[in-house]
Amino acid sequence: MIGISLVSFARFGATVSTNEIVAIGFAAFVIAILSASQDVVVDAYRTDLLAPPERGGGAASATLGYRGAMLFIGAGCFVITGQFGWQSAFITAGTAMLIIVPITLSAPYSLQSKTRLQPSGEPFLDLPVNSSLEQAVNGES
Repeated sequence: MIGISLVSFARFGATVSTNEIVAIGFAAFVIAILSASQDVVVDAYRTDLLAPPERGGGAASATLGYRGAMLFIGAGCFVITGQFGWQSAFITAGTAMLIIVPITLSAPYSLQSKTRLQPSGEPFLDLPVNSSLEQAVNGES
């Protein structure tokens, strides 16, 4: 959804009417809500996926990915804007986000090879585990 919202910004030209200002404001609001929700979901997913000793490395990896994406979107889009204009920059940013969707849907839902232990030291009950996020979304086992 964030990618689609970014691509929709390419529709606006250099001159903006009052109606388009409202549309831009609404699109920016939607992007802000979706971005905040995505941050919460990524943090929850990482917490569910990793064992407690691995969470520090997972947070560092997520931060590295976040900063790399920020560098691409920030500096990369300014370079694209200088060469081709803002419309191309928004289309590139939105397309980059849309390309990541299949990667996200194929991410493992949980790691089957790890045995999680309760505080008492006993393993948790074996519950059916989905092999990917896509299967979890679709309700498949």
